[in-house]
Amino acid sequence: MVRYFDTDDRLVACMSCQVGADVFFVTAAYPVSYEFDSWSLGSGLSDAPGCADSPASVAYGFGPVTGTLTPARRAWCQVLPVRPGDRFRVSVQSSAAVLPAALMLSPDGTALPCDYAYDPRDGYSCTPRFASGQTRGAAVIAVTADATAPVPFTVQASCATGLCDGNTYSLHPAEQINVTAGRKATFEIAGTSLHTGDTVRLTRAGHASIPGTVRSVSANRYRMTVEADFAKAAPGKWNIVGASYSSASRTAQLNNLVNVLPMPKIVVKAKPSVVGKAAVGLRVRATTGTWSVKPASVRYQWTADGVAIKGATGSAYTIPASLRGKRIAVIVTARAAGHTDTASSSAAVTVGYGVVPKATKKPSISGTVKAGKTVKVKVGAWSPSATSYKYVWRVDGKVVGTGSKVKLKKSWKGKKLTVTVTAKRAGHYDGKATSKALKIK
Repeated sequence: MVRYFDTDDRLVACMSCQVGADVFFVTAAYPVSYEFDSWSLGSGLSDAPGCADSPASVAYGFGPVTGTLTPARRAWCQVLPVRPGDRFRVSVQSSAAVLPAALMLSPDGTALPCDYAYDPRDGYSCTPRFASGQTRGAAVIAVTADATAPVPFTVQASCATGLCDGNTYSLHPAEQINVTAGRKATFEIAGTSLHTGDTVRLTRAGHASIPGTVRSVSANRYRMTVEADFAKAAPGKWNIVGASYSSASRTAQLNNLVNVLPMPKIVVKAKPSVVGKAAVGLRVRATTGTWSVKPASVRYQWTADGVAIKGATGSAYTIPASLRGKRIAVIVTARAAGHTDTASSSAAVTVGYGVVPKATKKPSISGTVKAGKTVKVKVGAWSPSATSYKYVWRVDGKVVGTGSKVKLKKSWKGKKLTVTVTAKRAGHYDGKATSKALKIK
């Protein structure tokens, strides 16, 4: 039994209901005062809880709501505002052996016909038929069970006509939303009948659209929180385009609402530098410098006289002979999330001559050192290695030849023979070494 009271707590209506698998849907003028007092469930009377408040919005229905029926509390109820043309599907689920029943009743007991429909996927739904001139009503959804033990339940009502209770989908203009390019951003959108299943995109002429992800919607469906990734977004004004969960054809657009700001630059505090002696054949390295934010990564580019050296992109560089006399520098480009790449160049340094080749094994004279014979030079060993050699033969200090070999004259008999080897390497100073003096026989 359901009893209804006016605002002075006077009994104004009473209706007996048979609990079963059917769903009863009757309407009344809205708003209306109501109170559930008790239910007759065939096994005696028990107190029922007062009905829950009307949802903040029933544009899409309400729920899911969970609860537990007990022998002491065998009913749960909630008021639902309705309008002509609304159709609701009500479902109740439970893990208990006793399946609760869902009833849709009128707070004032005025029953109106309900046009039922059946869908194999969703079950029964009904559209209340209103009296002539009636524009709004109220329904009470009640969940009941003849419980001898606790019966957990989940109840949900879904609007089967897209949007119920006269709601419409819209987006409302608001203050400009400022975000920064290169980052993810979360922002709020105002509107009506918003849903977490809505589709949100950001658009701008000549640019690929940016999908938004709906993170939350307020209970009254007036505010929506959206996250979008502006990693590749061009700075400037962007539009917000929304499509309703109820129907993709229900769309709304807010023009130029999102202002994408350029990514900030990383500021260099101390410039990079070239460390080590800048000379041919030597290896120099770059310091990264210091920046306003810690770079996630850095890139290097070595230059000679302001021109990028092809392939020289490491943190260290071995200077070739071709750069002797040129001025080299290193450009370091810092990268950090949410910032534009920033490049800074070190001071340039002049490349000097490489180290002098030194003889690790002195040159020597090969052959019989005797008048009339021809002898040859052995260059020995050098570090760094030479690319070419020059020779000077001397007899008692007087130059007698500049080739790799020399024929000994009879007039040189008894004198001392030496050969001096000059080791040459591109970009390096010349190295010299002289053989041991040998007496010509």
